[in-house]
Amino acid sequence: MDTDQYLLNSEQASKYLGVQTNTLKQSRHTGILLGEVAPRYLKMGRSTRYTLSSLLEFRSQFPEYTNTSQYKNKEASPRPSEDPQKQIRGSV
Repeated sequence: MDTDQYLLNSEQASKYLGVQTNTLKQSRHTGILLGEVAPRYLKMGRSTRYTLSSLLEFRSQFPEYTNTSQYKNKEASPRPSEDPQKQIRGSV
């Protein structure tokens, strides 16, 4: 069996991704995990399994950094306390 096709259960997959098992379970419902499209999974009877290749593909969406200066200069998103609707109304 190719190592990329190993099947992991939800607990193993959540440990591999560094998230809580319940967070991974919720992502199957919402389709979103860590702000990105959730990894694909297999439903085999009552069991849910993830292939290692789908987890690797999901993880590859996130850039790796060697230090904080590499991402500090990225465009900053609005602060959560700022009201986006207020900004839109103010520009009209």
